[in-house]
Amino acid sequence: MRKRLSIQILVLFSLVFLLPFSAIGEDSNLGGEFRMVNDVYKILTIEQWENASKTGFIVTELDKKDGFVHLSNSSQLALTLSLFFTEHEKLVLLQLNQEEIKDSLVFEDPIPKGERRGLFPHLYDDLSVTQVSEVWHLEKGAFILPKEILLQSER
Repeated sequence: MRKRLSIQILVLFSLVFLLPFSAIGEDSNLGGEFRMVNDVYKILTIEQWENASKTGFIVTELDKKDGFVHLSNSSQLALTLSLFFTEHEKLVLLQLNQEEIKDSLVFEDPIPKGERRGLFPHLYDDLSVTQVSEVWHLEKGAFILPKEILLQSER
């Protein structure tokens, strides 16, 4: 049990220090195509997700108060979970279709200011459930992230 917890902690902390974006650039074999990887996520409580499923829009009290939708990229998820969601047994992790929200997506310093560094994705628009590309249900146990996200963070 202790060894498993140590491995989970190691994986979570390693995510914090990995590069937040992956992209295929001009020198790839895609004929000069440049595309953004969907590396923008929203964490919700079960209640928030159930409400979003009914209304069609993802709205939290914090997002309403701050005037934008708080998001994370894969390298920020572990610490975001650790700082803000430890009291929850189950959560929902949403991967967003970055192409659909790119015009209202701004990467800026953390709000509120604190110990965290780097640029965080903030959405200055309504977030519809139709803009969600993937949904994962997380259970407590250091909130083990889905394999797809861990793999993306290694690119």
